[in-house]
Amino acid sequence: MAGSLGLVVSDRDLAGPWSLVRVSGVDEGFRVLSSLDDGKPVVFVFDGVWGRVGDLLRVARSKGLNELYFDFVDAGVEGGLLGGVAGLNALVYARLLRLRFSDVSRAPVRLSLGKIISRRDLLRAGPIATLEFLVRPVVDEGPCSSLRGCTMCVNVCPVKALSGKPPTVDYDKCALCGLCFSICPVEAIHSPQLTPKAVEAFIAAIRESVGESLNVVIVEYEALQDLSMELVDGGVQPTIVIPVWSLAEITPLALLKLSYHGFTPVIYDKRGVSLEGVLAELAGLGVIRIARSLEELKAKIREEPLFNVGEADITARGYALKVLERVKERATLNFPGAGHLEVDESLCTLCGACTRTCPTNALTVLEEETVKLTLKVNECIGCRECEITCPEGAIKVKWAFERGVLERTLAESPIARCVKCGAPLGPEALIASVEKKLGITGDIAQRHTRLCVNCKTLSILEGSLKPSP
Repeated sequence: MAGSLGLVVSDRDLAGPWSLVRVSGVDEGFRVLSSLDDGKPVVFVFDGVWGRVGDLLRVARSKGLNELYFDFVDAGVEGGLLGGVAGLNALVYARLLRLRFSDVSRAPVRLSLGKIISRRDLLRAGPIATLEFLVRPVVDEGPCSSLRGCTMCVNVCPVKALSGKPPTVDYDKCALCGLCFSICPVEAIHSPQLTPKAVEAFIAAIRESVGESLNVVIVEYEALQDLSMELVDGGVQPTIVIPVWSLAEITPLALLKLSYHGFTPVIYDKRGVSLEGVLAELAGLGVIRIARSLEELKAKIREEPLFNVGEADITARGYALKVLERVKERATLNFPGAGHLEVDESLCTLCGACTRTCPTNALTVLEEETVKLTLKVNECIGCRECEITCPEGAIKVKWAFERGVLERTLAESPIARCVKCGAPLGPEALIASVEKKLGITGDIAQRHTRLCVNCKTLSILEGSLKPSP
């Protein structure tokens, strides 16, 4: 295992940056599973392995292994869905990378004393056999702490399972609804396996081998058994599969990343999870397709992919805007796919507090003929830090986009100038706000707030402005 991405157990000769255990078939794969140590990414690659996922997981659980480290590639079905655009090695590599860049080692654990295991397994595995690894939120403290005032995930949780900053999770309360995943503007809270880095690594690995548009079927592990060779009977567009433990893990930003890179998400949702919420919203926008039966899924993967492969994009939300603009001219969103700021110019003093707290530098105060507060739309992540920080309460953030708008002027003010030398003092709105708060006008203002530092100093030296005792 040293230096490899993980372990592949297969009846095929698969070459790649991993350790391969070559076995005769899936039944021998069970014996390999029984001898595994915990903490290593493992991909099982066999024809028909999706029909055995439940059995393999039961063996893993009986040993107390972290099942979130496992993935399963059905060589026959997935090879057929690829349609020859890439080999099986490329797919295995992408799936293994996804595990490698996951956070499954941080998955919460609980004692599952009601779990039935054999006496032999209990003696071999010891008390660890009673552990159960959960698909529940984990938090990246660094990105979360970058948004000092944000508590959106705490506020949106319907069962009050989140508290604090960065948030801690009460796993006894958490019902894995996925709302916290969807609402976090920096993707700091996510499931253990479907991390932002894991999604990006998977996309990059596939794109190393395939340059054309693809469908991507997102399906829960327990529903993999529904996907059989009949899916690939003629007319299928090139398609890959991403299994997840729960559809609640899928974030809108992950789906927009997939779409931007030329993957059309097709959600196989036989439980009806997508009937409301963010999946329904994205389907309504035309970004994803949803299949609620096997027949629907067959039809969806025969349709042409919706999106071409996007060019490299380095802006904070450029990828999201470009996808959304392909399907709508403008729209209001219920997730932070694009930020839209509204500023009350009667309150804004152009003090620049919002620019100093913006984590992506989307906001800028420019001083030219006038002073302007501008927004780079493709950098705004809709995090609401500016709204929280603004001392005047002048900013309101909502999630929305408008096609073709890349920069907006949010507020503008003339430049106030020194009444003696004409040097710029700052935005007129800021000077007027200070005078109003201090309650000074007329001659007093002329001698205090309307003089530059040099002229004030000169006035003191000349005796025309007495310093305070």
